[in-house]
Amino acid sequence: MFPLLKVLVSKHAALKIDLGKDLPAVWANEAQIRQIVLNLVTNASDAIGDRDGMIRVITSRVTVDEAAAITKGVVEGEYMNLTVSDTGRGMSRETQTKMFEPFFTTKRTGRGIGLSVVHGLVRRLGGAIYVTSEPNGGATFQIVLPGSAVTGETSDPISHDGKTACPLHHGAVLVVDDEDSLRQAVAKMLCRIGFDVFEAADCIAAANLLRANGGKIGVMLLDMTLPGPSTDEVIAVAAEARPDVKVIMTSAFNEEIVRSRATAPQIRGFIRKPFRFEDLLKTLRSSLS
Repeated sequence: MFPLLKVLVSKHAALKIDLGKDLPAVWANEAQIRQIVLNLVTNASDAIGDRDGMIRVITSRVTVDEAAAITKGVVEGEYMNLTVSDTGRGMSRETQTKMFEPFFTTKRTGRGIGLSVVHGLVRRLGGAIYVTSEPNGGATFQIVLPGSAVTGETSDPISHDGKTACPLHHGAVLVVDDEDSLRQAVAKMLCRIGFDVFEAADCIAAANLLRANGGKIGVMLLDMTLPGPSTDEVIAVAAEARPDVKVIMTSAFNEEIVRSRATAPQIRGFIRKPFRFEDLLKTLRSSLS
């Protein structure tokens, strides 16, 4: 990414890269790591602005012991550490308390979802993010991602019958559900098999994400009973952004009830709650075939 980053950063910013050796493998795909690095470096460049400054990107292997694991809120073991620091204008304490909120921004319109996306990706990959900053004192973002030995994952997803599951790569998926635990679990599993995943807890957040990223989103997993605008309105926004979008409806109601209320042609599947992840994969394959 170095040539790309050199083009994107401010002409006033010097970019220094220090990539460690013998880093642990992490359970993530290339697009996710690229997005994390790109967003952090772009933010660092914006923070430096029109005055001379420095951006550093550092990777290293770190070991989190039992005591540190309790403090950091991660599992004990080997981690890949990614640090992006800058000598820019820094952030106030108030800004730091809001910086990971979706659509919070101190920049011009349309530039406010970078840190929210980074936070979501790091969380879904089982890692953690730490920030130190002060006004006019720059900022340092430290991300730790668990090594494959920590997660205990193999290189290929395994289906319930013991066979290697056929990989699914069809753009990004938007998971829309107000049940946080279910939404986050589904998002994490979809990330692990290669999807880029967006999350929304209600229809308004879903519509905003679709307007900002709809061209990337090929599939939407949409709960039928959500607060805010109707699911038909959300599907309409998705279809406007990407006409070939596929929608899979989810609900505790049976399929007949859902089909009678949601008739948009973009709906290609239904899965009833509670469901197993293997059943979701079958529904995804069916809708994408």
